[in-house]
Amino acid sequence: MMKNSQSDSSKFVQLTTVLAEMAGYLQNVAQAYQTLEFDFQLDQRADSLEKLLQVMEGLNYCKKMFSSAASLLGLNVAQNIGSGMSINAFANELQKSFEQIDEAAENGDYSLLADLTEYDLISLVEQARQLLAVIQEQCNQRKGLEFVHDGR
Repeated sequence: MMKNSQSDSSKFVQLTTVLAEMAGYLQNVAQAYQTLEFDFQLDQRADSLEKLLQVMEGLNYCKKMFSSAASLLGLNVAQNIGSGMSINAFANELQKSFEQIDEAAENGDYSLLADLTEYDLISLVEQARQLLAVIQEQCNQRKGLEFVHDGR
């Protein structure tokens, strides 16, 4: 039993570290957004598309980590948390935005890409930050309980 509790504590410590790194990443993305949308307007498309792809990959990673963290923490992914959005709703909105971005890129519609980046994706970055804050709080509470049960 003690080994299982230590294993659980280790998972929460690792999760705390990953979530902190994710918070730093999302902060950097939020700060970089002003130049990303501006680059599209200056016809620096190849560089802008590369940056956009990196943001999309990072947000996709966040989505996967949210689901994994929810599973570890016993959170219901369909339940609204944070800003009134569930992890499932965030994943669905992210998928919808990705599909719109893919379509705009395939059609060479850089004006639409700039709009999607400015209005949709930045909103999703903020929602991810809010969900992350709630998940971090849950993780810290759970980690604290594990230490109490271990007698630390």
